Amino acid sequence: MRRLLLAAVTALFVSGPGTTTEAATDDEIARAVAEVIVEEYPDLTLDAVGRALRKTWASIQFIMYHEIAHMLIHEYQLPVLGWEEDAADTLAVAMLVGNETDENYETLYAAIQDWAINRGDPATLTNAHFYDEHSFNLQRAYHATCLLVGRDRDRYGPIADIMQMPDDRREKCVYISERALDGWRAVLKPHLLPRDAPRTGGAFVLDYVQPEPGMTYLLGQMLMEMKFLEKVEALIAGNFDLPRDLQIATAPCGTVNAFYRRDPPAIVMCYEMVFAKFSQFTNYEMGLAAREESDRMDGTTPPETETGAAQSRFGGAVDQSGWSITVTSEGEWSGRDASGNELRMPSTPTTKGLDNARRCPGRGRRGILPPPACLAGSHRRVRASRGRPSFR
Repeated sequence: MRRLLLAAVTALFVSGPGTTTEAATDDEIARAVAEVIVEEYPDLTLDAVGRALRKTWASIQFIMYHEIAHMLIHEYQLPVLGWEEDAADTLAVAMLVGNETDENYETLYAAIQDWAINRGDPATLTNAHFYDEHSFNLQRAYHATCLLVGRDRDRYGPIADIMQMPDDRREKCVYISERALDGWRAVLKPHLLPRDAPRTGGAFVLDYVQPEPGMTYLLGQMLMEMKFLEKVEALIAGNFDLPRDLQIATAPCGTVNAFYRRDPPAIVMCYEMVFAKFSQFTNYEMGLAAREESDRMDGTTPPETETGAAQSRFGGAVDQSGWSITVTSEGEWSGRDASGNELRMPSTPTTKGLDNARRCPGRGRRGILPPPACLAGSHRRVRASRGRPSFR
């Protein structure tokens, strides 16, 4: 498998000397990656894997907005009244709805679907779930839905319909959304970079630390070709002049995670998180397709479950893909791939990629990360772009 995937990645993403090709769109890149995966795992369907990849992309985009929110809170010492994790969710939504593109809609939709799928079984709740710094996933899904439908009932009504949010709650969400989103904009306003103003603050350092060979390598290449980190940097640089340098990286971490590190400042998306989301959405899309095919065969439509549409439509699909992965609230995971190979996280979580960078001599500016030659063959650094997408 490793040789096949590595060869396929080379064929897809590396042009020979003298060749000139137009840059592929994100959809084209996702389609190409889906074709490689389906060739290796023929029990998966191209359409289902393609949809899973797009949802994975949208889901990890929201996760990065959430981590950007943590970064802004700490870099600007913003006041947080209540749980910071809830505040970061709200700020992430505020940034996304401030620029209401179709891509941002898909990002919000994928985040809510992700939480609904990972709602958990109430029968398995332990004390750890109640004292965790995060709210329950289904709470996060409904909270985000409330912020959205309260802002624009027509635009985000379909999401509220899927979540079966009653009309009286939607009416109350107008006030809740107004207070939450406008409140965050008021707090951020003094720190927003004026339009066309030069940036004089911290620099951005973007690093794609090479993942392990295999499926995560292919997903990592997809992120690089879609310019995942460049888009994150462009969002921040277009709105803020940070007081310190910021590293933005994708890296193997040894656990399913994404995080903001305060010193030195860094926002990191772990490849294990990307793989977990892809596996989850592949399970969902394959199960949904199997259920729809079954309904067509017998001519019946199964009734809604008592748990409601939030679970039956978002999280009730039967897994037919052969992929299976379980992630606990503590970030531990295990499972099997489509060929039955066991997948298990290391017994001791590490931040291997970043640890290698920190140990490497000849560090870059302010000791954030080393120059590219330091991690020859396992690390790619790119220049920060200077685009200015705005959420004002």
